[in-house]
Amino acid sequence: MATQTPSTTDVQNPFESPRPRGVRTFQGALRVIVALQCFGLAASRLHLRNEDAFVQLLAPLAQLPADQVGTLSDFLAYGVLLCGVVTLLRPVNFILLALTGYLSASLLAPVLTGEATTSTVLAQASQLTRPAAVLALLLVDFWPPRIKASLVMCLASTALLKLGAAISLIAWGYLAIEESRQGGELLRVFHEALLQITQRKLSDAQTSQSLGICGGVAIGLALSIMSGRSKGMLIASVLAGGLIAMIPTFADGKTGYAQTLAQLSLPGSPLAILIFMINCVREQPLKYLPEQRKTVSVESSPFPSARAPKK
Repeated sequence: MATQTPSTTDVQNPFESPRPRGVRTFQGALRVIVALQCFGLAASRLHLRNEDAFVQLLAPLAQLPADQVGTLSDFLAYGVLLCGVVTLLRPVNFILLALTGYLSASLLAPVLTGEATTSTVLAQASQLTRPAAVLALLLVDFWPPRIKASLVMCLASTALLKLGAAISLIAWGYLAIEESRQGGELLRVFHEALLQITQRKLSDAQTSQSLGICGGVAIGLALSIMSGRSKGMLIASVLAGGLIAMIPTFADGKTGYAQTLAQLSLPGSPLAILIFMINCVREQPLKYLPEQRKTVSVESSPFPSARAPKK
């Protein structure tokens, strides 16, 4: 009897596969993460009057006068604030694409406009989760036109979140180890944060040692995110990312909250991956296979799967 080979029309298109269970929760988590970092970036300019890195990169190229630099920075801050509100309600593809370009240019600005030291490159690389979270949301919540969040798009989104979180944690870890030896802005902020948390003054050696240990832990968590699917490691990454994001607030109080909001994509990325794994992935129990030996009777095998079925 001849076997029939399936035609090309019978093969299921992976982009038309059923939507994974719980994908709306995954989309909602990404919406909140992107919106919060937009609010943090807007507050950094509108409330704290910090300079906009994108405008600092654009001003020499466009030859903007000094009085227009502040106006353009305020205009962009209001635009980012509006992007956060729209994303929280109903993400729009061209807004997310524009936001990705703005965040990417803001990360590159300090490297291109100033001296590209190792500390500067690592500090900017530790913020890679910002544009990565926006692109991940774009993949699973594309509109208009409305595209169903298929399994392929969800897996691509989680892979992008993993990559962004891993690179950010590795960059922050190396920066922490580097500044624990040579000093720098991160060491100063970390020292102030420890002072506020412990309510006692630590020596410079203790602060440097603590920062170096935290850097090593961050690198280890980054490697575990990329190499495995452990939910425990994801939970640890969420906690570690949350502590890293809270360092400016612990150190500088009210003047550091905007940076904390902007950096919430660091703990938010592993949190979104964890939500996807809990709702959409079912892990199978381990199955042990018996050794095939002629001298051992199948009926006496301790493995139930190797015994002959009863008639």
